[in-house]
Amino acid sequence: MFIEVAQWTGAELLALALGTQAGSQVREVEGNAQVTYSLAGMMNQVINHATEHRTEVAVMLTQLGLQPPDMSGWRFMEDMGDFEENTIA
Repeated sequence: MFIEVAQWTGAELLALALGTQAGSQVREVEGNAQVTYSLAGMMNQVINHATEHRTEVAVMLTQLGLQPPDMSGWRFMEDMGDFEENTIA
C-alpha cells in the first residue's frame, strides 16, 4: 500500500507543478481559520519535508548499526525506470 500512496502523491504533486500559473495560491480552511500561501512555497515545503524524513530514516538505521540505502533522487529515478544512461559515440 505504501508504494501506491507514494505513486499517487507523486502524480498529484507533479500535476500541481505542471498545471499551475505563476503566483498561484493555496487556501486551506481548518476549523474557523483560513491560511493562504503560495503554491511555490508549498512545493518547497514538500521537498524539504521529504528530505527531513529521509534523513530521519537514515539516522535510525545507522543507530541500529545498519547501512542506509541510497535514498537519492537519482536512485529513485533509476528504480522507477525514469533514468536512462546511453553511451554517446
